[in-house]
Amino acid sequence: MVKRPLNTYILSMRSKEEILALKVQRTADGVGAMADYIADTKHQRARTATLRAERLAREAAAAAAPPAEKAPKKSKKKKIATESSDPASD
Repeated sequence: MVKRPLNTYILSMRSKEEILALKVQRTADGVGAMADYIADTKHQRARTATLRAERLAREAAAAAAPPAEKAPKKSKKKKIATESSDPASD
């Protein structure tokens, strides 16, 4: 299998200066893209650390506070139907 460079027809039509200029442009774009990626990653990690600190502080405050007392459950009484309270018998 013969390995050929991509777009050989287009590359053969361009001069060496144009090809070099394209390579320099691609390299500059790559460096800029990598810098953006690194900056985004640093920002995301800083935001994650801030959110983690807030969550841990909230959990520590909740653990330090005494648990709220639960109200006793009210027992449900069954209503017994009587003849005098039956509205259908009127």
